[in-house]
Amino acid sequence: PGGVEIIDGSDLSIADGARGTQAIESRLASVASTHLGPGRNKLFIRGIADSSFVGPTQATVGQYWGNSRVTYAAPDPNLHLYDVKRIEVLEGPQGTLYGAGSLGGVMRVVPNDPDPNALAGEAWIGAEATQHGQPGADGGGVLNLPLSEGKLALRAVGFVDLDGGYIDDTGRGLKDINDVRTYGGR
Repeated sequence: PGGVEIIDGSDLSIADGARGTQAIESRLASVASTHLGPGRNKLFIRGIADSSFVGPTQATVGQYWGNSRVTYAAPDPNLHLYDVKRIEVLEGPQGTLYGAGSLGGVMRVVPNDPDPNALAGEAWIGAEATQHGQPGADGGGVLNLPLSEGKLALRAVGFVDLDGGYIDDTGRGLKDINDVRTYGGR
């Protein structure tokens, strides 16, 4: 017994500012995070947690990209949710279907499939400003290319995300030292 919540990929607007798991957490009350920062957060579903720290034990939330598990005893990888068909959040233990690491629940991200019938593309670019810090920017694109009409296609996604820093190291005379650069694709 447990609930299922689905977020349609078209509801994940690039313009709303929420990227990665933060976009899921802001839409579903059952998903929470430790808020330690991207790549360090630990996720909880329905408040089921063993601690706020990542350790050698299996996480209480099973995270999947398609049908492949992406974490075991690791923090949330903060996958950027570009070109996603839907996100499924299954609350409660899921038994043998998803294994032991689903005591709190399962979060499954389903990417868009290549479409062998349509040539399509999409691109985006954005900018951000941080008071007393460096500016940031992000951009990327999606290309769907049919290789054999109705039979075979290639779908490619690429992105770059530059978050400007805002912390100064006065001891060494450095400014805005906590900038983050993320590059990705599939």
